[in-house]
Amino acid sequence: MGTPTRDTLIKLATNSGLTRDPSVPQGLNYKRKEEIEKGHELCTLKNRYDTLRTDLIARSERKRRYKAAEVEQHKSLFDIIRNQIIEGNYEGKPVTFEPDTSHVLPERRALTDLEFKNRDVDKVSYDELLEDRIRSLEMRLALYHLEVLRKLQERIRFNKPPPQKTEDDPISMESEEE
Repeated sequence: MGTPTRDTLIKLATNSGLTRDPSVPQGLNYKRKEEIEKGHELCTLKNRYDTLRTDLIARSERKRRYKAAEVEQHKSLFDIIRNQIIEGNYEGKPVTFEPDTSHVLPERRALTDLEFKNRDVDKVSYDELLEDRIRSLEMRLALYHLEVLRKLQERIRFNKPPPQKTEDDPISMESEEE
């Protein structure tokens, strides 16, 4: 229709009071930029940046080389094993594997034997399951050299049945909510 749009009129009305001095510099001049670039703090930061960048590149390269060596080692190991399995199958000899458990602590073996008993839960009494669980916790505490907090020592009595849940007991309330 030959008239400016509403947005144009609003922009014109809002900017009409603003004036701009054309003599105000729009950025730093070359001399001031050079002074800032040669400043001690900026030079120190640039040196730190270069050092960190070089360090990150070196770490990345080290990680890449480790990964490549690990893949090569894995590949060569399985090439050997695959050849042994093929030769054993060809000769009619079954291939057996005996894991090396010499590094496993006897305490960990006992804990594993206790926790992974192969038994039917329907035929095991609640008391026996509870005893095994308590023994397991005691073994874990001994294994990791943990101490039971005094507040918990006052609350936990292994020779008495567990107390009935009450409304004002925060621990029993938390377990109900979970």
